[in-house]
Amino acid sequence: MKVSKTCFALAALLSASGAWAHGYVSEPASRGYLCTNDQGNQNKDCGAVQYEPQSVEGGDGFPAYKTESSGGSIVNAPKDGEIAGAGLATMSPLNAQSDSRWHKHAMSAGKYSFAWTFTAPHRTKDWRYYITKPDWNPNKPLSRASFETTPFCVIDGKNQIPALGKSQPHECNVPAREGYQVILATWDVGDTDATFYNVIDVDFGGHNHPGDNDHEDNVTPPDDGNNGGNDNVTPPDDGNNGGNDNVTPPDHDDGNKPPSGDYPEWKLGHKYHGGEVVHGRDGNLYKCKSAHGANGWCGASPVYEPGAGWAWAQAWDIK
Repeated sequence: MKVSKTCFALAALLSASGAWAHGYVSEPASRGYLCTNDQGNQNKDCGAVQYEPQSVEGGDGFPAYKTESSGGSIVNAPKDGEIAGAGLATMSPLNAQSDSRWHKHAMSAGKYSFAWTFTAPHRTKDWRYYITKPDWNPNKPLSRASFETTPFCVIDGKNQIPALGKSQPHECNVPAREGYQVILATWDVGDTDATFYNVIDVDFGGHNHPGDNDHEDNVTPPDDGNNGGNDNVTPPDDGNNGGNDNVTPPDHDDGNKPPSGDYPEWKLGHKYHGGEVVHGRDGNLYKCKSAHGANGWCGASPVYEPGAGWAWAQAWDIK
């Protein structure tokens, strides 16, 4: 009996410390990951997640409330209002929700790559990505009613064990939205009754809610390159990267914007040449970097949309 109590105590300690929890969304950085020192503590007052972003783990079954496991037991998914923290008391600070509480990544509709970082192996059923409805209320706790019922992207894990470290990118087609939205990414573990829950705060530009504050002031670009590479994207290899791997925010000082002239608006898929100038949707002018224009990088993906995509500065200079 004495040994049994000791084992129970040890198990509880390990569980509380996150020793059995094993993954988080690193690209674009999740709400919890942005709390960490690795991400410059861009989100503040986060509690335990700042030390263990890999530990946001709850029961299977979302969006159901309860499911029956293979062993016949009832598994409880996180309750409404506790989704961001996976129903864990230690992660409850993540459940705070308002229009201005969390830093946001700029995002555009269309093809987008997501990546997880794994710190311990688990067989995987799938990864799913949900997005908030167009009319969701950003000033109320996240609930099932906040999200579309059907995920916009599902990646089959094939019951395989992903390698430790950063995953292969999950290529998804993000639906059109305006303003502040939340993406819920889930990792359904295949060898337990657990799922990891990560929310990602994003901004599509524009205003999706009357009376909102200016969302662009809350958009967080990738950091200065000291984050382990999690906010960098790999460009086509043209042999002349020029070191432009870090992303910096656009200048939003309306008083210093140059005249727009007759420059066209940026167009996804257009093969820009180095030196071409476009008119960004933020009102600024952007020039395609000469080192990358020959490969069409400047129009290759929504992440490079000047002034809007989270990696725009890898392809463009503000003019």
